[in-house]
Amino acid sequence: YTVKFSANGGTGTMAATTLTYDVAKALPTNLFKRTGYAFLGWAKTSTGSVAFTNAATVKNLTATNKGTVVLYAKWGAPIKSAVVASYSSIKVSWAYVSGATSYKVYRATSATGTYSRVYTGSSTARSWTNTGLVTGKTYYYKVYPVVGGTTRTFGTYKYAKPIPATPKWTVTKQPYNAMLVSWTPVAGATKYEIYRTSGNSTTNYTLIYTAGSTESSWTNYGVQAQIYYFKIRAYHLEGTTKVYSGYSNVVSV
Repeated sequence: YTVKFSANGGTGTMAATTLTYDVAKALPTNLFKRTGYAFLGWAKTSTGSVAFTNAATVKNLTATNKGTVVLYAKWGAPIKSAVVASYSSIKVSWAYVSGATSYKVYRATSATGTYSRVYTGSSTARSWTNTGLVTGKTYYYKVYPVVGGTTRTFGTYKYAKPIPATPKWTVTKQPYNAMLVSWTPVAGATKYEIYRTSGNSTTNYTLIYTAGSTESSWTNYGVQAQIYYFKIRAYHLEGTTKVYSGYSNVVSV
């Protein structure tokens, strides 16, 4: 079957490609450009949402063999993501924009609040990490490309809330009815909370120990001959507020 490509407001040309029915294969890399916009992917209609990312692997795009389908380039804001990098930082990433000479990153503390510029990246920059943030506070970001000396604005935003990382850890049996709980220290952690349940219960966890920021292990003495389930989480004390990491995976011993 045949796949054709539409620039959908962009410029350039792309040759149609022939795919084999029932065989998965990657689409060709996008060759279209649209000044001031980022290529987001391919849509099935001119006004549809992104159905396939650039060079995505596809299979059977037509209802029957020997058919023809048209994929439409989807254009939009360059910002791709804002993700937690640490307990006090967020990494903002954006896509290439045709004609951009620089990228301006704006930040606010609410989706509809006032956005202020916090960073300007070069034409080759694709990400920036915003450090020194307040743990547990949500930040909102927009990325504006500068094209031909003019800043092109978009309403699209991404947001994230810096929290401590989830601890990586192990639980091992020790002699004399004991369990050794060990974890890798987490940046920014004020304390660690260890929870345990036993027997047939995998939901009724009890906080059994709170470790300090400099601790990385603890021995649970006096355990019985039964299965125990453990999990751990860290928290960062921001003022008087405990900002928690996610819970770790459950370890049964």
